[in-house]
Amino acid sequence: MQFSPKLARFVRRALLTTGVLITVLALAILVENWRGDRAWEAYETKALARGQLLKEFPAPSKVPASENFLRTPCLEPLLFGDTNSPAHNAFSKLAPQGGSALSGWARGEAFDFIKFGSLQSKAKKSGSESAITPKGVLQ
Repeated sequence: MQFSPKLARFVRRALLTTGVLITVLALAILVENWRGDRAWEAYETKALARGQLLKEFPAPSKVPASENFLRTPCLEPLLFGDTNSPAHNAFSKLAPQGGSALSGWARGEAFDFIKFGSLQSKAKKSGSESAITPKGVLQ
């Protein structure tokens, strides 16, 4: 199939323009990376002169149990305890199960952790599993 000279000229110019733009973009990225490396090396040199190490990233310290929210008496058995416990079973009934069947907080229902904790402690004291029910903690 024969293309018209105007179409062929247009396609040639479009390809050439695209090639030039890609080349300019690649050069801009290359220059900015080079400038960034030089700036980082200059900053690192100044920081080392001050005695500050930049290569080592300090590992975060452990959160003390007294400040760790996940280790509160209400949540600890649910997150770190036995998965077959009555507290865990009641809590998992309230948690979203995935799919379109929404339950508990996924439907926007409030969850009263304090009430759940008190029900949990009552169940531990009395030894009964019926003290912890999902209905008892939804507001």
